Amino acid sequence: MADSRPAKKRRYRSALREEQVEATRARILDAAVAVLAEDLTGLTMPAVAKAAGVSLPTVYRHYPDKRALLDAAVQRMRARLGVISDDYEGLEGLCARQARIMGRFEKLGDDYRALLAVSNAQTMPPEELEPRMAILRERIADDLDGLDGPDAERVLELANLLCSSVGGLAMTRFGLHGDEAAGFTAWTLETLVAGLRARKRSR
Repeated sequence: MADSRPAKKRRYRSALREEQVEATRARILDAAVAVLAEDLTGLTMPAVAKAAGVSLPTVYRHYPDKRALLDAAVQRMRARLGVISDDYEGLEGLCARQARIMGRFEKLGDDYRALLAVSNAQTMPPEELEPRMAILRERIADDLDGLDGPDAERVLELANLLCSSVGGLAMTRFGLHGDEAAGFTAWTLETLVAGLRARKRSR
């Protein structure tokens, strides 16, 4: 007896289709950054759709609201900078990573600098800050070994600040660029740790 049930639609993924979807997302994100560069308060979904050359429903299909769009643009920028990468060990590795980030930061266009300014004006939510601090605590644990708990936490907090996009942007604004900024970060953290160790020994 023949099966009278309707045939299920075959689902398949086309590599070309996925490439087109990713290209559209990238266009939308680049357009959002360009809109922000012109006017930090002018980010609207219609403005982004116009700048990207796509329809408004297309923008909403990829990003349901302005918050999601901005978050995605910030993540794209962080990936370009290498901020998301956690492949470092110890304070020395952290400072070397910061040197690479600062080098990339210098090459960012004005559009992405505008996005950086907007993202830095927002408070980092706990769901992002806590995992970041946990990774940092694990990666530089050996360098903090033997420090009192409060001292170790202060070093962690300072390292997190200096090695963030906020710290990088602040340093460039005050004339510290590239390797000089990275050297400042390394000197600050190493001097602080050495000073805390010396203070503990003298007690």
